[in-house]
Amino acid sequence: MNEVMLTCKKCGADIELTDTLAAPLLETAKLEYERKLAEKSAEIHRQKEEMDERRLLLEKAETDLDATIERRVEARLPSAIADELASKDGEVAALRDALARASEVESKKLMRRCKLNLQPSQKNSISSRNNCHRQIKCSKPLSSPRPIT
Repeated sequence: MNEVMLTCKKCGADIELTDTLAAPLLETAKLEYERKLAEKSAEIHRQKEEMDERRLLLEKAETDLDATIERRVEARLPSAIADELASKDGEVAALRDALARASEVESKKLMRRCKLNLQPSQKNSISSRNNCHRQIKCSKPLSSPRPIT
């Protein structure tokens, strides 16, 4: 060891610090340092374990949340599709009704135009065919015969 000199506070004499005098002081300092190091190491280890535990809890919570969201979406999806289908069914029914009314109006217009050009016997034939047509509820209107010229 280097020659280190200590001055006594009581008498003011210089005392050389030898290995024999320094060994107990160094040992005490070393033990204190190792104790503090072990405490810090244990604290860091404990904090790491806590962080790992929190990470696992967060991962589980995330997985649970994903599963909950998936269940909710799956539960709503069929009802949303059913609502959409019901809406479209209503639209289709309305369009069919409108088409049927338009077809009927068009048929009546056509019949009126044809009746003007028909002879009396042909008019009776068309009327009976239309009555038959209404009874069987056919979706296609019967065509009128062409007038004889």
